[in-house]
Amino acid sequence: MSPESRLWLYGAKRALSADEESTINQLLFDFCDEWSAHGSKLDCGFTILHNQIIVLGVDEKSAEASGCSIDTSVQIFRDLDAKFDLDLFNRLRTYHLENDTLAAFHATEVKTKLENNELQADSIFLDMLIPNKGVIDQISKPLEKTWLSKYL
Repeated sequence: MSPESRLWLYGAKRALSADEESTINQLLFDFCDEWSAHGSKLDCGFTILHNQIIVLGVDEKSAEASGCSIDTSVQIFRDLDAKFDLDLFNRLRTYHLENDTLAAFHATEVKTKLENNELQADSIFLDMLIPNKGVIDQISKPLEKTWLSKYL
C-alpha cells in the first residue's frame, strides 16, 4: 500500500489473547478479500500493533472508499467489538507505551498520572489520529506532542 493509504485505528481496552488475535486476523483477512466500493475491489490491508491496536488501511489510488464501504468496515469492527468485548469505539482511551508494554487508560487519568509523577512530558503515547500509512512510523510520540499535552 502507498504512503498515502488512508488508515483507521481501533484500540482495544486490553491486549488480545493469541487465540483472539488469530481469529481477528482471519476475520479481517476475509473482510479485506471482499471489501469493495461501488463494485470496485478496494486495495486494503490491516495489522495489529502491540496485540491491542487494530489498523485498517485502504490505498485509494485504484478505488476510493465510499460512505457505504466505510460503513461496512465500521460494521466489521462493531462485530469484533461485540464478539470479543474490546470497547473499540472508546475514543477517549489513551495508550501509553513503556518498555514495549502498552497501558490503556481514559484520557482524564493523564492529569492525575502527571501530578503523581507516573507520567512525564516525554512519556510515549500512541497517536490514534494518524491519517495515513506514510506516518505510521510516527505513531509513538511524547505526550507533549499529542493532544494530551493540554494536561501538562
